[in-house]
Amino acid sequence: MQRNHIVFQSYGSEANLQECLFALISLAKITSNTDKLSGLQIHIYTDQKIWFTANQIALPISYHNLDEITLKKWRGDIDFVHRIKIELLRNLATQVEGNILYLDSDICFLKPVNDLFEKIEMGHLLMHVSEGIVSEEGNPILKKLNRFLKNNNPIKIKASTEQVSTNTMMWNAGVLGLQSSRKLLLDEVLVFTDTVFPMFPKHIVEQFAFSYYLGKTSQIHSTGAAILHYWNLKELRQYLASFFNYCAKRSWEEKMYLADMIQVQILIQEKLSFYRNRSVLDKVRGKHYEPIIPDWHVLEKQL
Repeated sequence: MQRNHIVFQSYGSEANLQECLFALISLAKITSNTDKLSGLQIHIYTDQKIWFTANQIALPISYHNLDEITLKKWRGDIDFVHRIKIELLRNLATQVEGNILYLDSDICFLKPVNDLFEKIEMGHLLMHVSEGIVSEEGNPILKKLNRFLKNNNPIKIKASTEQVSTNTMMWNAGVLGLQSSRKLLLDEVLVFTDTVFPMFPKHIVEQFAFSYYLGKTSQIHSTGAAILHYWNLKELRQYLASFFNYCAKRSWEEKMYLADMIQVQILIQEKLSFYRNRSVLDKVRGKHYEPIIPDWHVLEKQL
């Protein structure tokens, strides 16, 4: 029985599928030694299994069907897209035993994840990186959340009330690590989300629910050193579409080799530099960052 489980949700548009494929390539590159994959099972919840299998991914993958009926059910009566993540984890936790590392599709691996699984095995809870304490109102959405909590505490959740602290640390939920036995914790996250989202219909409700309940249980550990979550670089989708079109007929091993042509961290710095140096006129015109798609043939010659 496999003890360590990596799980993605990747469905809908090809852009989402390509993000997940790039994540899998980055995983394969840092775990090219077969011994490092022993005890690991990858799970992909998707509506396009054939798309993935056509890429002949040389990794141990189990596919879980996400059809329209399931997606609608998992969005719930509150019709909240991020609720799907919670239901997905609850579903997987009933099927496997061991350590679960959930990942959004827009990530890439920087280092082997052996240490992360060891932390989960020890009972630690993982998320990506901290984004600040809610009460400090570090950005506009945290400011709105802080006001909501101040005005609505205690929150009635089913038959009980919950005094939700505004001193809760908000964490990025693009990465989650926990043991499959933590089903009750996932249930609490789901009930909180179902209760609060109708009152505060913002995309961060699920993220805050994980931050709050995992933080109540124990100290949360960051995965930022091993995994890059580029949630603020949606422009990479253009890059990936061009890249996978270029190497569409290449083997899995060739795609792994060619993926060195994609430097996500450099693109993030380019985007930051663009907005930092944007002229007043460009701001007025609403000029946005667009990555320059390289000539892949030229780059390949340089590898």
